[in-house]
Amino acid sequence: MIWGTCLFHSGPTIWITINPADIHDPIAQVFAGESIDLDKFNNLLGPDSQHRVENITMNPYAAARYFDFIIRAMLESLMGISKHGISITSCQGILGEVTAYFGVVEAQGRGTLHLHMLMWLAGTPDSDEMVNALKTNTFREKVRQYIGKNVCAHLDDLTESDIKAMLREPQLAYSRPPDPRQDRWIERNHEFERQMVRSQQVHTCLRSSCLKVEKGELMCKRRAPWPLSDDDYVDERGNWGPKRTYGYINGYCPLILTSLQCNNDIKINMNRSDTKNVAFYITAYATKKQRKSHNLSALMASALPYHINNPRYEDI
Repeated sequence: MIWGTCLFHSGPTIWITINPADIHDPIAQVFAGESIDLDKFNNLLGPDSQHRVENITMNPYAAARYFDFIIRAMLESLMGISKHGISITSCQGILGEVTAYFGVVEAQGRGTLHLHMLMWLAGTPDSDEMVNALKTNTFREKVRQYIGKNVCAHLDDLTESDIKAMLREPQLAYSRPPDPRQDRWIERNHEFERQMVRSQQVHTCLRSSCLKVEKGELMCKRRAPWPLSDDDYVDERGNWGPKRTYGYINGYCPLILTSLQCNNDIKINMNRSDTKNVAFYITAYATKKQRKSHNLSALMASALPYHINNPRYEDI
């Protein structure tokens, strides 16, 4: 399906990873059976964080229902994608008009679900057209403006010293996003974004998570710290990046961050090599290819004589 979509629509335009905050999101707690008024939400009424963790841990079905609900809501409300039976329609969303998408759901080590998604946007040049378009200042300026609106790694009032002074609030997701119908929404949403960036998008390198030994040195497998830049940029080869003054802020989509209140990562594919790599990467996720089948065959071959010689094993 991915290769066929690439043949029909050229390479994917957008790569997104979304990690919903299933433990602390009040919507997940409703699916787990808690009685919470989401229209008049008050985070002081409980349940407390320990109870929320227990609710999700003891009810993986509720966590899966929440994941399905919140991703579908994101696709419809933010991306402009609607499903009606077997029919799917799309309109202008926050990233543009989506002509096709492919998502792969994966469980993390602790069992929570997250999403890797490829998106094809209407009007995107194919790989040959992209090479020529990137040579023009007009097209590169449009891309630079697109990056500024949709891929962020910097806030002017959130410097490195601010980040180090702010306390990380892992339970910040137990809240409701600022309501755009209320007064001063822009200011309130911006402050909420600052807090969410500190809570969800600042990467900390740890031996237990991302650090691994490469050529005798500890390196972050996510390649942090990421390159710094004084402004959003894109060059003639399709290399691009958002404005970033602190190397440990992972790039994010602002509206996904403040609406879903969770960690996310977003990248634009304009370079042929990057587009090919991300398509192969998500295809490997989708198919879960068994790369060491010769080892599996050897294990099966050695296990068979054991079972033949130890028939009582089957009675245990």
